[in-house]
Amino acid sequence: MKTGDTFVANVPGAHLRIVVAGPCPHGNVLYVGVTSDPGGLDHTCPVQPEDHPDIHHNSFIHFGDAVIGSAAALDFAIFAKQIVVKEAVSGEVISRIVEGFSASEQARPRYEDFVQGRCSCDRRR
Repeated sequence: MKTGDTFVANVPGAHLRIVVAGPCPHGNVLYVGVTSDPGGLDHTCPVQPEDHPDIHHNSFIHFGDAVIGSAAALDFAIFAKQIVVKEAVSGEVISRIVEGFSASEQARPRYEDFVQGRCSCDRRR
């Protein structure tokens, strides 16, 4: 998987995930979830139905739920039908999400570093 790709878990009610950056030299990508639940989430980066066919109402990027994970593991999950690939998002949507990592209080510094090309996969923070 690469920047702009999207997927959902192959279970009812799964939320859309967007690959925001990567893969890095270690083969990892950063992805975020999309949620329409406004309770307790920041509203740093809204996304609308026109941003993706699987966004059906006004929603938000869930920066607190961001994950740095193996691109190979995601590829295997596709093969095993554990996740389903959806239509990619535009570069404009990716740019808005990347900007949100700097503005969101829920985004961890490690993730902002990752989107800026500063991989720290070989050390924990």
